[in-house]
Parts: sequence; C-alpha cells; structure tokens
Amino acid sequence: MIINFAVRQITCGNMKEIFEQEDFFKEYFKVFGESKIFDENVIHNIDINYVIDLSQTLIKIFEEKIKILQEFKLKNEIGLIIFIGNGNIDGHSIILEDSSYVFVDLSAIILRSNRSCDLETFMCHEIIHAIHYDFNKEFYPKNYTSISDKYLKMIIEEGLATYMSMSIFGLSKELGYWLGYLENSQVNEWILNCEKMKTYIGINLNQIISSNIFDENIYSKLFCIKSENLTSYRLGYYYGCQIVKNIVSNNNFRKVLCFRFCDIQKYINDYFNFNVIS
Repeated sequence: MIINFAVRQITCGNMKEIFEQEDFFKEYFKVFGESKIFDENVIHNIDINYVIDLSQTLIKIFEEKIKILQEFKLKNEIGLIIFIGNGNIDGHSIILEDSSYVFVDLSAIILRSNRSCDLETFMCHEIIHAIHYDFNKEFYPKNYTSISDKYLKMIIEEGLATYMSMSIFGLSKELGYWLGYLENSQVNEWILNCEKMKTYIGINLNQIISSNIFDENIYSKLFCIKSENLTSYRLGYYYGCQIVKNIVSNNNFRKVLCFRFCDIQKYINDYFNFNVIS
C-alpha cells in the first residue's frame, strides 16, 4: 500500500485534524519522539508540483526495489508513506496495524537536496528496515526497553539495513555506508576511523550497559552526523554491518532477519573482542 499525505498537507486548512485522524502521525510522534508541531507555513510554501514529481520518483524506486526482493524471497507486504514533516528524520520504517511501512519525510529530502544523497540508495536502506521489522518486531524502536537496546539493537538494525542493502541491491560500499554524502576517499577515511575507534567504543558500550546510564556523546558517535567532522561519526553503521556480515556468513538472509537479539549478542562480543554485553 502506498499512502501520500504530502499533497493533502499542502492543500488542507487544518493540519491538526490530519494529525488527530491518521494513525501514522500518532505512531510517528510516539515512537520517534518528534515534535507534533510541524511548521505549516513551510509546508504550505512548498511547490505542490515539485512534491508530486518527487513523490512519483520515490514511488517508482520503491516499486522497482520491491520486485528485486522477490528474487530473494523477501517480498513481504510492506508499504510506503510519504509526508511532509519537520525535516529531522529523512526516513525509516513504521508499524501500523501490524504492517510495516517505509516512511519518507519530503521536507528532509528537500532541505538536503543541495547534498549528494542518492535517493535510490536511501530507499534501498529504508526498505530493508521495513522488511526487518516485518519479520522481527523485536527490533522496532518502539520495543526498545533498555539502555542496551538503544545502543546495541540500533547497531544491529542499522548494520543489517546497511549490509543487506549492499548485498541485495548491489550497492557499492561507498554508497551503502554513506548514501552518497561522502566522496569515496572520505568513506575510506571513515572506515579507518571506525577501526581505530573500535576498542574504545566496545569498552564504552560495556560501561554504559553496566551502569545503565545513557551517554549522549557515544550515541552521537555511533548514529549521528556532526558536520564539523563527518568521518568520525556514524560509526555504528560500520560496526553493525561487520557484525551482520559475520552472521550472514553462516545463515541465509531470511533466517538472519528472524534472529532474536539474544542470539546476536555473542556475535557482538566476538566482533569487539570484548564482553560488551553478558
């Protein structure tokens, strides 16, 4: 199913009514911690023709990639939701009535249009999130119940989307890791930094989990982008990708998608060569 809220948002006179009526927005605000206040002036000033064209491009990419999943026997009934938000989260996956959807915030895509983000690669990554949640809802962010989940399940989730988008859709490592944001030489520099930081991150993850205290700095290092030093951030995508690669070496994609977190913990410890989690 494909749902496009974007045109309706631009043309409607009551944004609050949409938020209150549609389950997607209720779940989005709850799970992803976003503010319920989207700037209506920004939304209404977006060119509707551009929104229609961009939506059609995203839908075309989505439909093409879903066909490829059939070859790997991974085509579950996932959907696509397009909307205009506040630009903080460009896309991910959400579960509505037990069904998994890719969601895309056009505001984020438009804001970052001056960067070299590859839309096709971006969609490949987000589609794998939706497939993973469809097979295994334990990894859906709503079900993160501990400090450990917020770090380690996120590492596995992003690593799985990174590795499988490269393997299934044939992306280069440069595109798969950074979606086109970095030049190839920068990606290689980032990989070196990931390797250099590996022991430090493993020790810190163990301390965070043992103390059960959230560390914003380590979280940012793993999952966020800091414009002043891109190649020293977003490390968790690399670590997760390497861990998933090790899991896939002995299991097929479908089985890995169904792996419970308790079955993955040993792979995390083996990768960091340290008991990150007991």
